[in-house]
Order: sequence, then C-alpha cells, then structure tokens
Amino acid sequence: MSFTRTETRKHLEGLDKVIEAYAKKNGINIKRNGASFGVDITTKITITKDVETEDGTFAQTQESEDFKNYAYKHGIPVKALFEEIELNTGKIRILGYKSRSTKYPIVYTLNGKNYKCSPNYMKQLLTVSHSQYGI
Repeated sequence: MSFTRTETRKHLEGLDKVIEAYAKKNGINIKRNGASFGVDITTKITITKDVETEDGTFAQTQESEDFKNYAYKHGIPVKALFEEIELNTGKIRILGYKSRSTKYPIVYTLNGKNYKCSPNYMKQLLTVSHSQYGI
C-alpha cells in the first residue's frame, strides 16, 4: 500500500518539528527539500553549521584559518576577515579561503548568500569600497 499526498504532508510536518528541535539543540541548520511519495516517502535533507555564533562572534573554521595564512600572499589584509564591507550591491563579509580551490579560493557572503571569487576580484571589491583597508 502506498502513501497518499495528505498522509505524506502529515508525516513530513511531524518530521519538520523533530528536525527543528534537533537543529536548535545542536546549533546547526537543517533544511528539508521537496519529497516524493508512493510506496515510500523520499526526501533530501541538508545539514550546515552556522559560522556566526549566538553572541555575534564568528566560529573559527578551517577556511577562516586558511584565510589568515594565505591572504597576505595575494595582497589582501587579514583584518578584512569577517568585517562587513559596504558596496553598491549590498554588504559583503569575507568568510574564508579554500586552499584546495585554486581558481576561486575566497569565500564571502553577499546579501545572505555564499559566493566564491578569485583573490584579484576580492582586491577590486575592497578597493572599490573605499574601505579602510587601503589596498
């Protein structure tokens, strides 16, 4: 016997409550994507960890540590890490450096979404922002 649409919605609503409680308890983000139903119910769950902690500071991730080690090689000031920089398109915040990504190693957020870019592009963004970094 297979699940109906209404049964699937009912089960997924219960699952969402359990997921939300678990995420709050462990300080993580859990996102449940769409589901398919039939003989069984299939859904995809994505789990991520917050970079920003509850007290407003930022967790030290491997990417942030790598940024401290590699940024100076590209002429980017280390003090730009986690600083909010105002641009015409919004506010960006540098989150880190992925050393295994040779083409786009710098990770930043813009309007709440994560992006990656080359070191040269980040230098241009910091220069255009007329920031205190004086690049």
